[in-house]
Amino acid sequence: LRRIHFVVPVRVASFAAFRARSIDVSFADRRLSTELLAEVQRRFERHLGADGAQFEVPMRVDLLERT
Repeated sequence: LRRIHFVVPVRVASFAAFRARSIDVSFADRRLSTELLAEVQRRFERHLGADGAQFEVPMRVDLLERT
């Protein structure tokens, strides 16, 4: 029926929390090299402030109807 796009603000307290939530999740098979993990951490820390890192996560909802 409709597709809805919106943005969800997310605050992450630390790189360790980000890694646990986004990289080391049990359903994903992500094997980052030491170099790539260091690069991800470097880029994450550019957004880190006193209250953590703030991100906007784009979301999409498809509203369907059973016929």
